Amino acid sequence: MVDFIAAFNKGLDAAQIAEKNKREINSVFDELNKQLANATKGNVNIQIRECEKAPDFNPLGGSRIDFRNIKYQAICAINPLFPFPVSPTKEIATWSQDRTGYPCKISFGTKEHYCEDKVALENALALMLQDPIVGENLAELMAMSKASA
Repeated sequence: MVDFIAAFNKGLDAAQIAEKNKREINSVFDELNKQLANATKGNVNIQIRECEKAPDFNPLGGSRIDFRNIKYQAICAINPLFPFPVSPTKEIATWSQDRTGYPCKISFGTKEHYCEDKVALENALALMLQDPIVGENLAELMAMSKASA
């Protein structure tokens, strides 16, 4: 017979581990934003947001076409000095995260970084910030504040 109580207890343990991992991931983004705020005078903030894109249309595809937008998570940079919803947003990477927090995946350009722990996540975010396209997007956000001043 299946031991449902043991399974139940494993589920409770897994929920605690997932919560700990998600808090740790949030703390990495908090530290990233703290450092960026100091470096950019508060002009750049990094957030994980849910985004949508239109489905690819293939005229040679099947007769059933799903026109609903595809939802995904992305790492976005915003300029928090602009009021919501006017704040310009730059999508700088895609993000996916396991139900337990780790592993998580950051994709930008042609690179995908799988992060199994805090150190790997910190390193992947540092590599993302070094990417030239990401740098261009962040520079544009900072320039918007200077232009509006």
